[in-house]
Amino acid sequence: MTDTLLLIEGAPEVTASFAEAGAQRLRTAEEITESYREAQPGTRWVSDAEALENLTHVLRAIVPSEPEQALLLFFERVYPLDRARWQFLNAYFHTLVLADPSGQFLPRDEMAEVMASDTARDYVIGGEIDEKDQVVVLYRGTLDRLPVPFSFFRPSGSGRAPEFSRFAVADWGQTLRFGDYEASVEAVLYERDPEYRRRAKANRVQRDASFGGAFRRLRLLRGLTQSSFPGVSEREIRRIERNEVEAERIHAETRAVLERELRVPFDEIRSY
Repeated sequence: MTDTLLLIEGAPEVTASFAEAGAQRLRTAEEITESYREAQPGTRWVSDAEALENLTHVLRAIVPSEPEQALLLFFERVYPLDRARWQFLNAYFHTLVLADPSGQFLPRDEMAEVMASDTARDYVIGGEIDEKDQVVVLYRGTLDRLPVPFSFFRPSGSGRAPEFSRFAVADWGQTLRFGDYEASVEAVLYERDPEYRRRAKANRVQRDASFGGAFRRLRLLRGLTQSSFPGVSEREIRRIERNEVEAERIHAETRAVLERELRVPFDEIRSY
């Protein structure tokens, strides 16, 4: 999916993670113009305050495109755009996501890798809490927005209730946290997105029989997060759960850590 992720290079500390993840870099007005005019539906753009002026300068000279495109903007202060400018950008991008302190987002390196993956739609990169309407607005890796009412997040069996003022996204876009309360993104999408539910049902047999599926079930059964394996990065755990690493190719040192934290022999993980 990296060919639908375009990066207008700005401040390195903001955009470098997206370049490393494989986003197509746009450096000149000509490159921006050509990419916008030739974009396919679902194309996503990433920009920051430093690069935004280059983008708006180009947009003024071209007609808005029919294919749906989305724009992710990084800013360090709340609501930096006036209403008229926001509407101007909205004429060119069907979705605008403003990553500033008013919302909660994954760290940029995690966000970039999720957005560059072929399964970006199945993960959440951030969101915002609408206290007045009692809704959580989630941003998926495709930048599509998914509103979820507070009432969806029921107290857990232990009586733990969500604290919506303490919202965060964790585990590479797989977990929503509301204080000490956690909800899986998979469960939210299964209930709120019919297209995701159809795909999940079609893939369930294959996924459930995989090593990665068994590993994830056992991890959750033990109450562990993806950061609960000392010496093994969260990225590696995520790759294992996605079956991007064959069980037979997992290093002996990693196997030892998994066995210790999961409290089962490595060869028995697949049985869960």
